[in-house]
Amino acid sequence: MIAVFTRYYPHRENFDEVLELAAALARDEKRQRVGCFETRLFCDREGGEIKSVSLWANKEIFDAYVDVVIADGSLMEFQSRYLRREIDTQSYDTVDMGVIGQLPHDTELQRRFGT
Repeated sequence: MIAVFTRYYPHRENFDEVLELAAALARDEKRQRVGCFETRLFCDREGGEIKSVSLWANKEIFDAYVDVVIADGSLMEFQSRYLRREIDTQSYDTVDMGVIGQLPHDTELQRRFGT
């Protein structure tokens, strides 16, 4: 699994339009984000920045999605019209902590209810 951080830097007058587009991408209404488990959006109106954090199955699946998104050239047109600088995307590998999703064997609920 990878985490992908995407930053959008809209012109102030286009902030709402860019936020709506980012929300539409996150909702995946066109069902193009196969392999994306979850996406969260964060925005800073005063700082003029919108961030997206997505969890993807792997880098190859994310790269294939990006290829589809940029294929028709509309993303480049969108960037030049609505953004003050290019979209910034960074991906990070997941760190295996060895305990994710596991509960301790001796929990308070087990002591109370004997489950």
